[in-house]
Amino acid sequence: MYGFTLNRGRWATVWQWLLPAAVMSTVLFGSEVLFRLFTDVIPMYKAAETWAFLLLLCVVMLKARSKWTVAMLGLFFGVGQIGHALHYAVYHTWLSPTAYLLLFDNLGEVSETGLSILPRLWAPLAWSVLETAAFLSLIWLRPKVAPKRWLWDAVWMMVLASTIISGATTKHVRGLMPAERYSRLKANYYVTGHLFGQTLPGEWFSFHQLPEYKRPEPKVVAEPKLPNIIWIMGESQNTTHMSVFGYDRPTTPFLQQLKQQPNAVVKESFSAGISTDVSIPSLFNLIERADGTEQARSGDSNLYRLAKLQGYQTAFYSAQARNGLAFVSLVGSFWIDDYTDSSDHGYDTLASMRDDALLPQLAQLDLTQGRHFVVLHQRGAHSPFGDSLRDDERPFGTATVTDRYDNAVLDTDAFIEGVVKQLQGQPNQDWLLIYTADHGEYIKGEKFGHVVFDPEVYEVPVVIMSPNKALQQSIQSRLKGCDRLMHKQLPTLVLETMGFDVPMADCEHSVVNGGLMSGRSGQMTVEQKGQSVVLKRTS
Repeated sequence: MYGFTLNRGRWATVWQWLLPAAVMSTVLFGSEVLFRLFTDVIPMYKAAETWAFLLLLCVVMLKARSKWTVAMLGLFFGVGQIGHALHYAVYHTWLSPTAYLLLFDNLGEVSETGLSILPRLWAPLAWSVLETAAFLSLIWLRPKVAPKRWLWDAVWMMVLASTIISGATTKHVRGLMPAERYSRLKANYYVTGHLFGQTLPGEWFSFHQLPEYKRPEPKVVAEPKLPNIIWIMGESQNTTHMSVFGYDRPTTPFLQQLKQQPNAVVKESFSAGISTDVSIPSLFNLIERADGTEQARSGDSNLYRLAKLQGYQTAFYSAQARNGLAFVSLVGSFWIDDYTDSSDHGYDTLASMRDDALLPQLAQLDLTQGRHFVVLHQRGAHSPFGDSLRDDERPFGTATVTDRYDNAVLDTDAFIEGVVKQLQGQPNQDWLLIYTADHGEYIKGEKFGHVVFDPEVYEVPVVIMSPNKALQQSIQSRLKGCDRLMHKQLPTLVLETMGFDVPMADCEHSVVNGGLMSGRSGQMTVEQKGQSVVLKRTS
């Protein structure tokens, strides 16, 4: 009789924490199901696993001895539910380790995009905050006297350790690119493991999965062919939405005319990377694959440094907000004579300006004296798309993401036209103009974004133009067999024009890097022969 009473008392104690844990895990599981239903996410894969994991987390929340364990668990749950919900609302993918890194590197840019689509974020934000509040409410059901054993603290630490060890050792991409069929909790579990097991240690301590990319400093072999090189560095411009490449809306009327001229090349190209922080440093340091971080830091192949060696005055004029331009340190800020961004025009460090504000800066340069290497860095088709345009500059309307993006593409076309007209008005026709974009932007209905290996992201436009007939004929002949160009061809063309022993690269082989210079977010090799293109993803 005594033994029965003891068992009954023990079971009563167990039910004091097991029942609330079971109820809360069921409520949160139901919330995940409803979240996916209302946000049009595909059904969960192995849903029972998610419920069991939720039950485990709720039990640990109630039974852990240490408050640090409780705080860590609350942070894991809250960041996962809220972060993944907001990321899906914007990009229709779960957060990835790369997204976490880029979030902190480009916080101003992320905030600007978020504010522009705030109405779309309220519902998932409120939903996930309520979920987190419900989970944290278990704190009030914890016993007033802390449990004597560390059993459940140890269980939680083993759960964390297992995902980090798995993330550090596995070649599976589930932590790098979590599948949409995963619950937010499951996605966050795998992403956390990859983030702390591979991504952060690799970035902080330079654990290289790939050999470092190195190339020697080019040698001067001749005087520059042209004294003025102007580079329009575009932003988030895909080729799919450009009428010059067959889009049904007239988004690029000027480029369509330019393509017919004998002194211009207008083609599609594979980008150097799928994010700004990778693509632009790669372009301006002639980096052809990952891991080019140390190559960029060394300056050995930096276009600005080499331009200075050949007597060029250098400039970088950006229409973007200073807060989002951290990558300029890898572009060669030490060798830029004249640098401005939107804050130099009276804007807040978080605010960008119109692209056409760059035209007066180009106009004030005396291109008849000395040598000039000038980069005009656009706001372009950066999200929020076309937010600085006037009503008369929005012929496609503003009802959809596609409408707003197409307006921004049209504005870029007008900006390129403005630059060309200024250059054609120069007394000395001794210039080379290059235009390309850092990466594209996928636009699928109301979904948009980049930092993914999608054709709309890694296929970008290129314009090469010069009134110098000999140079233009040489360029035309070498690019004649290229169905699509490669980004690496642009910096090699610049260095060749400046007088270095770097011939213009071919278009047979290239690498599109992922969201990190290190290559830890993957890369894609491109092999091209005529119109035949073979793409191969590597991780």
